[in-house]
Amino acid sequence: MKKLDKLTFILGVCLLTQAMANNANPENEEPSTYYLKQVADENPTLKAAMKIEGVETIYKNCFDHQYQSSGGTISGSRLMSCLWEGDQAAGIQGVSANEELKKQVLESVEKDSKGKEVDSIRYQQIVKTKKETEPGLKALQDYYSKKLDEALYGDRTQANYKDKLVKSERTVDQRVFFELQKTQLGKNLVAALSSYCIEAKNYQIGSSFYATIIPEDKTQRQSQRKNNLRKLKQLSATGKDLQASQEWSVCLANIQHMCHQPSTVYMMDDSGNKTPIPGINFSQGSLVNECLSQFPQNERDQKRDMCQDDINYSKSRACEVTQYITESRQNIIALDKTIEKYDELRDGKNKGTINFYSGNKSGESIDDLTSITSNEVVSSGYAQAVKTQAEEMDKCLRENDEELCKQYLNNNKDEAYRMIAEVKLKQEAVSEKLKNIEDGDTEKIKALLLEEGYTEEDAQQMATIDGIKDQINERYDAKKQAIIDQLSAKIEATTTKGDNFNMAEDQAKIENLQNELKQKPQEFAELVHFNNIVSGYLKIDNGEEQTQNTASIARELESNAFTRENLEASAELGLTNRQGGSYDDYANIVSSTGVSLDPGSYDDGGEKTLNTDNINDNLLNYFKKAQTQEDQP
Repeated sequence: MKKLDKLTFILGVCLLTQAMANNANPENEEPSTYYLKQVADENPTLKAAMKIEGVETIYKNCFDHQYQSSGGTISGSRLMSCLWEGDQAAGIQGVSANEELKKQVLESVEKDSKGKEVDSIRYQQIVKTKKETEPGLKALQDYYSKKLDEALYGDRTQANYKDKLVKSERTVDQRVFFELQKTQLGKNLVAALSSYCIEAKNYQIGSSFYATIIPEDKTQRQSQRKNNLRKLKQLSATGKDLQASQEWSVCLANIQHMCHQPSTVYMMDDSGNKTPIPGINFSQGSLVNECLSQFPQNERDQKRDMCQDDINYSKSRACEVTQYITESRQNIIALDKTIEKYDELRDGKNKGTINFYSGNKSGESIDDLTSITSNEVVSSGYAQAVKTQAEEMDKCLRENDEELCKQYLNNNKDEAYRMIAEVKLKQEAVSEKLKNIEDGDTEKIKALLLEEGYTEEDAQQMATIDGIKDQINERYDAKKQAIIDQLSAKIEATTTKGDNFNMAEDQAKIENLQNELKQKPQEFAELVHFNNIVSGYLKIDNGEEQTQNTASIARELESNAFTRENLEASAELGLTNRQGGSYDDYANIVSSTGVSLDPGSYDDGGEKTLNTDNINDNLLNYFKKAQTQEDQP
């Protein structure tokens, strides 16, 4: 099967991360999470629950029963439910009903593949890239690998006696790779938030918070996307921000609530007391009603199903992003520890006379090296590679060529769903472990919070708050089914209906994949463009000062794919300006918000990026008022 990025957590691209991996790979560290991720097997450092004797039998019975009773169609959600809970009608007893098997599955998140105990209360789900790289991403990866190589090691010179390139006398401080990874993780995290917000509409509920809803219907999503892009050229009511940036700030603060859907959001005072915030309700029913409120009273009954679909779709997308934030946070924590250890080992050592690249201003900064502009989506070769792949798919459909078409779909349902089964088993094991923690066991609750990056003082205070353990459990349970449903839907979209490819049965899937592929260059360039501008207004608090990366805005405007000149140069790729109006006067609009675009005057925020405190305070916070347009950053 030729890999398409249909099996992804977040639509986007790995940017610099894989290029960095080609240059350095810190020992004993988990692989960094990627902006684009394919479904892979279980975390290889943990025991495989699917290899436990007895579990395999239950899975096979569930799979065979569903396959035979539905003519080869598999529902991932039903299959996973059968595996854990069983299927009474089919006479299948699930893993949870067998205490010995259940105990062994629980142990799969407590010990690694070598039998050593894992120093973690909670299994942190890790999904890695594997197998082939889709052509568009390969082009972008090569582009950034070359850019990174030249920046880190200097210019390459031609040897006099043979056609061979040699590196100049420069090497790289290993710490730079860690800082590059950390910065890239932070930027990818922000871009993941933007991938949700660029298609979301904010619904004000009362006067204190906003529900951010994405339409399930593709046409309506495109309409909302265009509307949000147009707001890049509109000023907010105060004139201090772009309207798009202000609404983006509201959206990103509420994404976790769209996933977890709590009926109550709490605020914690300085004394550690929690109080419910009046009027804040993200429950399913409340969100559906807010969606319906945009329609006249006499239309609401017929719109109810549509609103229910929109809320379900929004939850799925929000949980994708929330899971990505969770994984990124754990990787940032690991990198912080690595940098700290490295600094301790490096202190006092003589570096000699070698010329080190250290990420300073004398060359391209770490901010430069971890950035992409919308026009680089074109100049890197990404857009052309995707266009070429779409044309290849068109050829297979046009010529009705099964041999050409079958390479785009996977025909091994069993293998694909086994991957999800491993995730499901470990999810349920963690859920059981969390539920088994006593409400008054503040030490274990504190350990959970420390794993999430909270300080010793904050973790100690939060661990004593009534109901905190239940809140942790509820969040985990709210997210786990959404993750299974997402992975199942993605496998269904890229897997043949039967055991082998059949053009009559599978043509529609190829057509759907091709349509998505055709839209990718436009949508990805728009996402990069949107993200670079709105995130330039994001203020990051590092405890001492607030910084913002206005260089992101300046860099994007200097390399904007949607100017008339650049659109004409890339006409064959079919990109269009859907923001409304030209960009001739856009610098004036941005400057009117107080952002200076004069060379040398903008700020790249140093090498600062979102850190663990920022994530815990604003994106995954247990206790804090959801940000509104009045108290946005």
